[in-house]
Amino acid sequence: MSSSSASTVTRLPNREAALKALYENVAAKHMFPFWATTKDVANDEDRQLLAAPQAIPFLWRCAEDIEPILDQAVQLVTMEDSERRSLVLMNPGLAPRRATVSTMYTAYRLNDANEIMPPHRHSPNAIRFGLKGKGNFTGVDGENIVFGPGDMVLTPNDTWHNHGTVGNEPALNLSVLDLPLVELLNAVHFEHDYKEMENGKLVSKKQQSERFSSDYSQRIYGYGGLLPRFAGKQKRGAGTSSPMFVYRWE
Repeated sequence: MSSSSASTVTRLPNREAALKALYENVAAKHMFPFWATTKDVANDEDRQLLAAPQAIPFLWRCAEDIEPILDQAVQLVTMEDSERRSLVLMNPGLAPRRATVSTMYTAYRLNDANEIMPPHRHSPNAIRFGLKGKGNFTGVDGENIVFGPGDMVLTPNDTWHNHGTVGNEPALNLSVLDLPLVELLNAVHFEHDYKEMENGKLVSKKQQSERFSSDYSQRIYGYGGLLPRFAGKQKRGAGTSSPMFVYRWE
């Protein structure tokens, strides 16, 4: 290892060219030079270390920007083409990451009449808000939930669920997932092979059997201070989230 004083460094011939070559070598070996590179900024080494992409303020207009594209997508992309047809809001400061803010993404989804995708589950948590239409549908862990504007539905991590629209009219909803956070933790996984027990065997299914009534969440968990004895022993989903899967606006 060699050492040198500041005065010696400044007298080195071709110092700028040598520094340029040094930085190119560091980058080529996928490393980062954690030291100040300019005298014009105090604590420049810290500034560089913290110079990661940051979310910036940005406005998406639902009626002007989002809905026209979704209306067009409904005509061009069918459920046979893709089980999902949503628009993820990508923050310009974080692109190309699929993130609306640093730890969450937001997606608008428009389902045409009677479109319901097969069950799936994933490690990110999700919540879904009804925006337009009364036929938004999400089946969560065997509870079939139809929701309207202002209603919020939980789909906790690793909970089997599916979503779409019931009835003869399209419906619009908004999803929020903590996928960017789970992605940073290298813990994202998706599953699509939903199975139920039939005659002692696990059989793949395209839809969940309804195991709870559609008003189950509200009826069992929706009254403050009142909870049936069996509810305390009942595990819903992974058992780490609220057992009440829908919160009604009215």
